[in-house]
Amino acid sequence: MFDSMSFRAAFSSVINSDFVYFDNAATAQKPDCMVKALSDYYGSALGSAGRGQNPLSEKASAAYAAARRSVMRFIGAAKPSEIIFTTGATDSLNMLAASYRRRLTKKSNIVISALEHNANYLPWKNACEEAGAELRIIELLADGSLDMDAARRLIDENTLLLSVTAASNLTGRLTDVRALCDMAHEAGAAAAVDASQYVPHIAPDVNVFDCDYLVFSAHKVYGPEGLGVLYCRESLLDTLAPFRYGGGMAEEHGGNIIPLPSPERFEAGTHHVAGAVAFAATLDFLSGFDAGEKLAYTRSLSDYVYSSLSAGRGINFIGHSRENLPVLSLTFEGVSPSDIDLMLSMRGFCLRSGKHCAFLPVSRLAAGGTLRISIAPYNTPDEAEKLVFAIAEAKEYLLRKKI
Repeated sequence: MFDSMSFRAAFSSVINSDFVYFDNAATAQKPDCMVKALSDYYGSALGSAGRGQNPLSEKASAAYAAARRSVMRFIGAAKPSEIIFTTGATDSLNMLAASYRRRLTKKSNIVISALEHNANYLPWKNACEEAGAELRIIELLADGSLDMDAARRLIDENTLLLSVTAASNLTGRLTDVRALCDMAHEAGAAAAVDASQYVPHIAPDVNVFDCDYLVFSAHKVYGPEGLGVLYCRESLLDTLAPFRYGGGMAEEHGGNIIPLPSPERFEAGTHHVAGAVAFAATLDFLSGFDAGEKLAYTRSLSDYVYSSLSAGRGINFIGHSRENLPVLSLTFEGVSPSDIDLMLSMRGFCLRSGKHCAFLPVSRLAAGGTLRISIAPYNTPDEAEKLVFAIAEAKEYLLRKKI
């Protein structure tokens, strides 16, 4: 059984806070081990990774390489060269889009889904518009899930790439990533997966997904801000164009500039070694907890919030399913989600209201935006109970005020 109190005890930022934090889909709190790793790295003498032969430089290079191997093991990649560090999932997807923009023609199409975060929508929209290519969107069924029959029709011989989320940041809806990747490969297309909302709850396995690319941000999974991951299947590394040019990504031979192999060719400039080291410490911490038990626990809290609030009148849950990740999006009859959010904030609850940087799903499921509750393993049943009461009370207060 999952020991939620042991998990929570590792987060001083949670224990010592005056706030109750339910905005985990935006960013997660940080375990003490991550903060310590970050502090230890900056608190000792350090060198520039990949830039020198002195002991401090070699120490930094070794730490950076070890962190890359930690990520490689976390997602089931075959080689460290398949792991490219970026500044975040948005950066990773922009890198992919810039590379594929060079290959797009007026006959080509890119396929995404209507569940996407803007980070997996706007880069592809821009690339297709610049190339005169078609951006195709897999629509949603009435329950908020993807229309897989539509996906089969949209992915065809002119599809260059399928890029889909593994889990919605609006509703927590899981997608059938393997089936979608199989469709792409059968059509001769590559497949990319945005796992940003998936990784905090389930360790992704690129072999199970059979994806060609996978992206996520470290800060979503209790790691540092400013660090992201782009996994690229080894056989496709040479087809991926560098996104940034500068120091450390190329060599000069007889006046010729020759890009280095991956990952160096994709990581120009000074590396975020401290972030990578801290993220490796985070992954080591997470390995001490069973992921299935962790997810069962957070789903139990999500089920409690849903069953408690759905019993009342005037509260709607968008795209809800018990199989979703523990992310709930609510709308209210006669009350704005932002007004509820403001009242909850005044009472010490941290949630999020609005469109959640997800124009596509919000426009289809809740045009006015939602109040989002996103749950982490350090949240408690007592916090969930207090949240339910606070939401119900805020809704009734605002309705009375309108009369």
